[in-house]
Amino acid sequence: MALAMPVYTAPAAAEVKLGYISASELLEKSPQAESASSKMEQEFTPRRNKMQADLKELKQLEDKLGREGATLTETERSKMERDIIVRKRDISREQDSYREDLTMRRNDELAKLQQVVREIIQAIGKEEGYDLIFFDGVAYASPKTDLTEKAMQRLREKAKDAPAKPKK
Repeated sequence: MALAMPVYTAPAAAEVKLGYISASELLEKSPQAESASSKMEQEFTPRRNKMQADLKELKQLEDKLGREGATLTETERSKMERDIIVRKRDISREQDSYREDLTMRRNDELAKLQQVVREIIQAIGKEEGYDLIFFDGVAYASPKTDLTEKAMQRLREKAKDAPAKPKK
């Protein structure tokens, strides 16, 4: 049994205006992305430096145990081994916490940027009469449909207009 399905087509004279925007370029190269990256670097560098210092201290302690372990008393060697185990556990916990915090902050910043980008894309679409703008998942788009630079310029303008926040 065949089903009859009506086919609706737009009049041949109607032209559909399409565009696309490179999501990765905006989310990596916009002033807002660079600003977020810089803020996160400032926020997380002290923790990363402390973890690196802790790892260096641990390595020195392990080296000392390797060099002097045979000459230490059983009690001293046992105490040093326990200290190494505790430090390794603490460092491991701190690394896990650091990764989780970094991922959460990165996701927060990405969500903020995605919202700004979405608003800009919608504005371009409405102001310039686009019927459809592709943002992700485009296998090919001709350069004449590429609106990435236009969106990037608006992000730059928005970044200039944003009030400068005092540094801590």
